[in-house]
Amino acid sequence: MGEKIEKLVDAELNLIPAVVKPFLHKADADVEAKNFMTMGFMAYAYGKAFDELAEPALAEWPKRDFITQPMVYLARHSMELHLKKTIKDYQDHLGDRTVTDHHSLLKLWNLMTKLIADAGYVKDDVYAKYCVKLLNHVHDADPDGERYRYPHDTKGQPYGFTKVDLEGLVKAHWNVTTYAEGSAMMLAELVLEDESAGRFEMHGRRAGRREDELLAPAKAMPRRRPQDLAGR
Repeated sequence: MGEKIEKLVDAELNLIPAVVKPFLHKADADVEAKNFMTMGFMAYAYGKAFDELAEPALAEWPKRDFITQPMVYLARHSMELHLKKTIKDYQDHLGDRTVTDHHSLLKLWNLMTKLIADAGYVKDDVYAKYCVKLLNHVHDADPDGERYRYPHDTKGQPYGFTKVDLEGLVKAHWNVTTYAEGSAMMLAELVLEDESAGRFEMHGRRAGRREDELLAPAKAMPRRRPQDLAGR
């Protein structure tokens, strides 16, 4: 327990409050509500939470392996949200209505790359092939997002134990989320190019514009701030 947390709970133990002081407040009318309640912000927030937790853990691993399960969950959920955010961008662009009410990273990846192809971008690049290998690896360990949230399934059958290479997890999280972010950036930038040139085509092919070329700037960027992602 950290020093600040200890001070907070010590005060509670010394004098149990007679009433509960609300700490969760509905704020739909708040001016920031529309920015925080977006897929882009949620993806950023979970990605940032994983990074913040991973940074100190890397310095002491495996001494801090007691936080393995929440770290894998955060990384996996961050990847899921980044994929869903990019899918939404392409769906809005193409008018696609494929349902994404599941937690399969492979299904989400396949839908995302299909939409990228439908939008007219070359998708058969080395980076994409590497990312899908990473997702297959995560899928084999946790196909539905439940293995690191609970010790057993809904019928009481225990899940198998998995050891984690934290450095590998950090790199996998960075690669998958970077690819998803780069794909979203690619769509936004090329739509603007087409609109400014007066040749916007909803399904027009962009011959010669490979994803590995277009994703290069995203790979070099640090994780973006909430204001960069909110509302997109």
